[in-house]
Amino acid sequence: PKEHVKLVLLETARRSLEFKQRQMNLRLYALIALLGTQVLAFAAPSERNQRPARPSKELIQKEKKAFLTKELSLTAKEADDLMLIINELDGKRFALWKSCYSTRRRMKSRGGSITDAEYEKYFTQVMDNRVQEAELERTYYTKCKEVIPIHKLVKLERANRAFARQFMQRQHN
Repeated sequence: PKEHVKLVLLETARRSLEFKQRQMNLRLYALIALLGTQVLAFAAPSERNQRPARPSKELIQKEKKAFLTKELSLTAKEADDLMLIINELDGKRFALWKSCYSTRRRMKSRGGSITDAEYEKYFTQVMDNRVQEAELERTYYTKCKEVIPIHKLVKLERANRAFARQFMQRQHN
């Protein structure tokens, strides 16, 4: 009987140990599963941090043509002829803006380690680009005079700004 009690105690201790080990394994599996889901959640970009897809150049041009046609009461021929000029102007403007963008991005990435000489160079580039953009507008708006009446041309710059403002608001909403 004494041996039988020892065997029962040993068996009970073994079962208790197995039970505790199973509980520990379950906790470990639950912890691993929880950590795995957390890793996947952080690895996958969240919807609120994702930027909306950038609209294509063609889509922007199409929307701009429709907007300007309505705002300036353009005929189909006026709209087609005008957009050839405006699209060329916009391409040159974007090239100017892009030249400053790369410098501005480099400056932001360096934080406070920008020298005065680098700031001076950037400032000069921005000012030169503004002058070049004004010269481009004068050249291309003069070309526009050949395809649309002067009263529509006078409204063109304001309509261009209104389109840009409206388009950007839609992109941010």
